[in-house]
Amino acid sequence: MAPSTSPRLAYLGPEGTYTHQAAWDRFRDTVHYTPYASIQDTFNSLSSENPFAVIPLENSTYGSVTESYSVLQSRRFEKDAYVRGVTSLAISHCLTVRKGTKMGDIKRVMSHEQALGQCQGFLSRCLPNAELIRTPSTAAAAQALLNDDERPRESAAICSSICSIAFEDLEILQEGVQDDVSNRTRFMILASSASVPLPRSHESDPSAFRGLLRLSAPQGCRDEGLSVLELLTALDLRVMKIDRRAKICASPFHDEYIVEVTKKRTDSTNLVNGISKLTWEKEVQEAIDRVRDLGGEVCVLGLW
Repeated sequence: MAPSTSPRLAYLGPEGTYTHQAAWDRFRDTVHYTPYASIQDTFNSLSSENPFAVIPLENSTYGSVTESYSVLQSRRFEKDAYVRGVTSLAISHCLTVRKGTKMGDIKRVMSHEQALGQCQGFLSRCLPNAELIRTPSTAAAAQALLNDDERPRESAAICSSICSIAFEDLEILQEGVQDDVSNRTRFMILASSASVPLPRSHESDPSAFRGLLRLSAPQGCRDEGLSVLELLTALDLRVMKIDRRAKICASPFHDEYIVEVTKKRTDSTNLVNGISKLTWEKEVQEAIDRVRDLGGEVCVLGLW
C-alpha cells in the first residue's frame, strides 16, 4: 500500500483493467490509484490534487485508441496537461480462480469475448468442456468471479494479473494463456505539468528522447496537404507516428496532426555526460522555431 503522502494517479478503470496493470507495473506502490469510467474522465481528473494519469494510446493489433487521440486535441495541453512518457505492456491473459480452485474443478470460464477468442487454443486443450461466458470486460469477469458465492469453485476468469492483487480472494492458476504472445498496448503517462516530479519508476523507459507535437498548417492556405509536408520537412525530426485529426476551428475541413517524434540520432557522448535531455529539448525547440517561421502552428504535448 502506498504511503499517505504518495501522489494520486488516475487510470481507465475499473480495477483490474490492463491500464491498471500498466500503471502498476510502472509505479507499483508509489502512488494511490483511482479508477475512472472513461478516458475523458481520466484526463479531466488531472489537477494539483490528482497530478498523474495513465490512459491507453495504441494496440499492436487494433491500432490507435481514438478517444485518447481526441484527448490530445485538448487545449489544456497549452497550460496544465503534459505527456511525460509512455509505457508498453504485453497483453498477457491469466486464468484466475477463487483461492483453492483446481483446474479439474472448473466448469465455466468468464471473460470479454475478445479475450476468450485470444485464448481459444488453451481453452480447447485444457478446458474443452467448460462453458464460455461473455462479460463486458476482463476486469468485469474477475469481479463476477469474486461475487459468485453459489459456485465459487466451479468458475474461472481470464483477466490481467493485477486482478489477483486488487482482489485478495483471487489467485492465478495459470499465466500467459493467450495464443498470440505478440499483442502489446502502449499507454501514455500524463501529468498536470511538465515539472511535477514523476513517482519512482519500477521499469526503464525504452522510448527515451521522444516527443508528441500537435501540428497544423496555416488556416486558409490553398494547398493544405503540401503545406503539411512542408511543415514536416521544416520540423526535420524523425517522425515515428502521425495521426490526422479534424481541427475544431472556423475553417471547415481543416486538419491537425498528432506527431510522435524522436532524435535523428542518439549522441552517446551526451548520454554518458548526462546532458542528452537538454540537447533533446534544444533540438525540439529549434524544430518548433523552424515550423513557426513558416507560419505553422505547433503545440508541445509532451517530451521525455
